[in-house]
Amino acid sequence: MEEIIQQQGDFAEFYPDAVNLIRIPVLTTKDGEVHLMGPFLTLGQNDMKAVNASAGGIIATIDPDTGVVLGNGWVEKSEKEYPYHPQTGKRIIGYQIPDWDEAVAICKKASKLIPECKYIGIDLSQTKDGWVIIEANCYAQFLGQRNINGLKRKILEYLEQI
Repeated sequence: MEEIIQQQGDFAEFYPDAVNLIRIPVLTTKDGEVHLMGPFLTLGQNDMKAVNASAGGIIATIDPDTGVVLGNGWVEKSEKEYPYHPQTGKRIIGYQIPDWDEAVAICKKASKLIPECKYIGIDLSQTKDGWVIIEANCYAQFLGQRNINGLKRKILEYLEQI
């Protein structure tokens, strides 16, 4: 049993019926350097009770340096884009992820817990007590990262350093 996750303020306003997430994929190179590999926001919609990017959740690319959502939201296997959440009207593009530096620090620390796993997609949500890790995926998909220019080249460069 786990305690119920209560999302915080404006993060919950996107879609209050499920726990909205950010995924921060991290890749650790041989020298121990941890790199963010295309973080993205995942939001519920249409009566979802669990947010999942592969099951119709809205995803949007996050700038790894600033924590600002860079583009419209979109849904896997759909060409429709969402500058605003379709149910709540909350603006997606330009949203500043709260306490971004804290979320990044948590992921970098967590990435060191299993040194054999060089690539991990870490899902977090923000609560009144700060960021909490929902799960960590050692086989995380490259869903949200597909629309980031130049990321494939960067991934291939980092893979040479593992």
